[in-house]
Amino acid sequence: MNKPRKVTIIGAGMGGSLLAIYLARRNFDVEIYELRNNIASLPCLSAKSINQSLSARGIAALKEVQLWDVIKNIASPEHGRVIHEPSGELLYQPYGDTQGYTEWSINRNELNRALQEQFHRYPITIINEEKCVSVDFDTRVIELENQYTKKRTTKKVELVVGADGIHSVVRKSLEKKQVCNTRFEYLDWGYKNIFVPVPHNDTILFRTDAFHLWSKKKAAIFGMSNSGGNFTCTITLPLVGPDSFASIDSTESLLSFFERHFPDLSASVPAIAEDFLSQPATPFASVYADTWYYKDFCVLLGDACHAVTIFYGQGINAAFEDCAVLAQCIDNAYPNMEQAFSSFQTLRKTDTDVLADVCKDRFIELKDKYESPLFLARSYVFMWLERLFPGTFHSLYTLIVHSTLSYSVAVQRNNTGKRIARLCGVDILILVCVLWIMARKTAYRLLEKVNNLKRLYVSGFQKLAKSTLRKY
Repeated sequence: MNKPRKVTIIGAGMGGSLLAIYLARRNFDVEIYELRNNIASLPCLSAKSINQSLSARGIAALKEVQLWDVIKNIASPEHGRVIHEPSGELLYQPYGDTQGYTEWSINRNELNRALQEQFHRYPITIINEEKCVSVDFDTRVIELENQYTKKRTTKKVELVVGADGIHSVVRKSLEKKQVCNTRFEYLDWGYKNIFVPVPHNDTILFRTDAFHLWSKKKAAIFGMSNSGGNFTCTITLPLVGPDSFASIDSTESLLSFFERHFPDLSASVPAIAEDFLSQPATPFASVYADTWYYKDFCVLLGDACHAVTIFYGQGINAAFEDCAVLAQCIDNAYPNMEQAFSSFQTLRKTDTDVLADVCKDRFIELKDKYESPLFLARSYVFMWLERLFPGTFHSLYTLIVHSTLSYSVAVQRNNTGKRIARLCGVDILILVCVLWIMARKTAYRLLEKVNNLKRLYVSGFQKLAKSTLRKY
């Protein structure tokens, strides 16, 4: 049996870069073809460079190749989430008081750069500005196109990894050969990534050790901190219709939108308007590829075979977990690479399909339910149960984000926990919590009305005083 020792990776994004390190540590010679410029020449802060959320799975994969301490130094810890309510109240929910759960916000380009800075330690060669345009599986040849000269060349390769993202050319080549069928599922919403700078007075707008959420029925914003107090915000809206990306087409309409829906961010509109208006909205998409490999020659990784929406922050974590699992499968089966690839798909496909589904469910929660007293009450009660019984009860969010259980097992365990909680009378606690939330909201509304009356009274008294003074 042929023992391949040279691997060609298409795509030098985060998944491709980490896999290169995993394979090089196993004495494979690795070459990577990447259509972009050298990562060192790309800006850290831009609309194309969003923040990533590293959590348990991604961290475990980095630890396995002794890189977590390197990455941790350029990441910002997030110990909980801040929900910005319509009333202006800020609700802080820690990820885990007892367990000490933390997520880490890191700029995409900084993370990619830090990974590639490790290449010099290994037999890894990266060739930038070369786009893979096709793969011939019969002759085992890839076709490349230089991004400047547009000259095309061919190269015979031993083994190919398609880590080239949601629009993967390697996957499309598998589809053309009728090896793989791919289903795309699109939401009718999309997103834009906006960099929110620190104001000129150097006042940091919001706490930087938390994930920030502004959620409305027809809009949502997620904020993640960068070093120095800057924020990268992901603005999610319907693609068309009222208050959609299609309808917000000027600085004035953007300002009006923020003043109506996100008043505490409206002061940032002048700084973000050009960025927002100049970039196209990206639709949310999930990818379900039914076959991830071809014989002993080719395998897909990350978004190329299982892209998911952003609503659990698991895209990068799932891709990094792919690297660890694929490397383990190769260790177990080498030199039988077809067996390694088959095992990889068997271990990962069911889980990533489950992840894509729960991410879509999470989107519905964020879009439709975060203003619902019942949904908030259920979230609070389950959070309290998790604090009271940290070794027994875990929310789905905790199991997905803060554990390394397979995604399918995480969902099963959460469903079992909820059934047990209901048998123990948790619905009564949820009802009490609903009443408390409704009473609190009513109190806030009354207080707001009282404050408005006070302002009217003071304004009226001032006008009366001025009028009286003019007469005398």
